[in-house]
Amino acid sequence: PVLEVGSDEFKASLKRGRELFLSEKNKCAGCHGETGRGDGASSQDHVPHPDTKVLAKEPGFFDLWGNQVKPRNLTQGFFRGGRRPIDIYRRIRVGIKGTPMPPNTDLSNEDTWHLINYVLNIPFED
Repeated sequence: PVLEVGSDEFKASLKRGRELFLSEKNKCAGCHGETGRGDGASSQDHVPHPDTKVLAKEPGFFDLWGNQVKPRNLTQGFFRGGRRPIDIYRRIRVGIKGTPMPPNTDLSNEDTWHLINYVLNIPFED
């Protein structure tokens, strides 16, 4: 169901989505940062190549072809693959092939939608 912006249900969904975003289990903030700016602590680590699992010589993330990639700055409201809720759903559940963005199939469907509501709201946070 579509939630009315500002309603108690909407606020509860954003709260739950933020909890999921910040959780150690989901690791969203590790890459995208606590405020969604793409500056998470993991982006400064030496991360294994997504295919070979060989540790990178430089800090940061790399795609399958060795190009350095940065986690999306979610505060800008631009999303790889589109900004419709279903597009973001796919990015969360399936990941982004060839990049360090992993699939997350551990989330329930309901929690996935809470996370989507939160991610879509990040550009409008105070």
